[in-house]
Amino acid sequence: MKKIITKSGILIAAGLAICATAAAAPPTATLMRIDIPFSFLAGEKSMPAGIYWVRLDARSHTLDLTAANEGASRRLLVTDGHATRKESVASRGVLSFRRYGSTLVLKGVYAPGAMESHNLPPSKAEIELAKATVPATTGEATVDLPYR
Repeated sequence: MKKIITKSGILIAAGLAICATAAAAPPTATLMRIDIPFSFLAGEKSMPAGIYWVRLDARSHTLDLTAANEGASRRLLVTDGHATRKESVASRGVLSFRRYGSTLVLKGVYAPGAMESHNLPPSKAEIELAKATVPATTGEATVDLPYR
């Protein structure tokens, strides 16, 4: 009987330790809500203006965009970026877009609290836009995420 109680106590202690470790681990995914007031290109797909749920999972290097009202969804692969930002603005989540003429292309995301960006590789559609666009009409536009 004493051995059973001892083994049960060890199993319970191990289970509690695993739960405590999981609770203390930083979240691997960040969920943000944003109102994007313009249509844009995400990879090869055109996305309409509207409210989106943005889920960045740094561990699996994925960015999920889901339109709140239509359910349109897009999963994109991202890479760890080399761009960093100032600590004073690190509390905000940010989506970055590049403009090619009148078309905006999603280029990257900063998660709230993160100093480094996560970038989308150029899609075939973006490469074609870059070739066809006059350099003076190309530029950066940044949208701050009002996340909840």
